Amino acid sequence: MLDDHWWETTPSGISAGTRLGRPTWEYETEDGELVAVDAATGVRLFRRIGSPEFTHVVEFTEFTTDMDLGDELFTWDGPERPIPSTARSRELLEQPYSVRAAAARQARIPRYWPGGVGTRSSSGNWITGAYQTSLMVPAGRYQVVVDQRPEDGAPFQPGEGSGHVYTWNADGLRFTLVAGIPLSEDDLNRVQESMVEI
Repeated sequence: MLDDHWWETTPSGISAGTRLGRPTWEYETEDGELVAVDAATGVRLFRRIGSPEFTHVVEFTEFTTDMDLGDELFTWDGPERPIPSTARSRELLEQPYSVRAAAARQARIPRYWPGGVGTRSSSGNWITGAYQTSLMVPAGRYQVVVDQRPEDGAPFQPGEGSGHVYTWNADGLRFTLVAGIPLSEDDLNRVQESMVEI
């Protein structure tokens, strides 16, 4: 089990700042993470993580408090999702067995990563059985993507300069792992053995 605080780094100190015309308190960590928090509300207005090669920024572009919001703002007036039809079910049933079997599974992710693994996001296609998961590894220093699809389907094609690419088959699935760092054979084996459905 990972230490709950594996992500912690040491801030260089807290300083006063201004974002969107509002007073903030800000800190930067030793590995380059920068955070700005609204002094009045405690809302994080800005966060930058990552290395110079891969930087991730989340920031508010507008922030207003104590605003009177009318009820119409919370009334849904957009399209409604239709009730699933039998056509979608038939579409899946017409797929090869390997695709149907993969679609019945969930995305698999590693529970082990050298240095720890954190937040994950996953997206997929239940018709094709393909899933792709992004892992957040220590301090966001590099990106890790795990692609999973039926082994008889079209292979995943990582972009040029994506990093180190590892591919293996297991349980009728082809896994492609793209990492910003090279993995030793022992670490790769541990990653493969730790794959669990989410």
